[in-house]
Amino acid sequence: MLKSFGRLLLPLQTEAEAEAKAADTRCKHLQKQLAEQRKALASKQKEGSKLQQELAREQAVVEQCRSAAQALGYDPTAAAGLEDAAQRAQAEVQRWQERVDELSSQLAGRRRGMLGSNGGWAQTA
Repeated sequence: MLKSFGRLLLPLQTEAEAEAKAADTRCKHLQKQLAEQRKALASKQKEGSKLQQELAREQAVVEQCRSAAQALGYDPTAAAGLEDAAQRAQAEVQRWQERVDELSSQLAGRRRGMLGSNGGWAQTA
């Protein structure tokens, strides 16, 4: 009876050992991944720290520029108004340029009509 019991346990023991070995292998693999990810995290944290320092330096430069502009009398609201006025003036210039082009074309057509076929002025009767 003991031999038959041992024969029944042997496959279970072999299966359990295989599962334990697979679990151990998986555990080692996960530990290796964890170590790699921790290393990557440390690298990214260092990079993030550098970026925060760079951002702080750049923000200080922006603030210095704003202060200097304000000391010179720069008014962002007035500047925005001037930009709007410049855009409106540019649109008006474009409209007038189109009108000049149109009138120039009409004048050229009338000049051609006034010239005769011989290249001189047309004779009128």
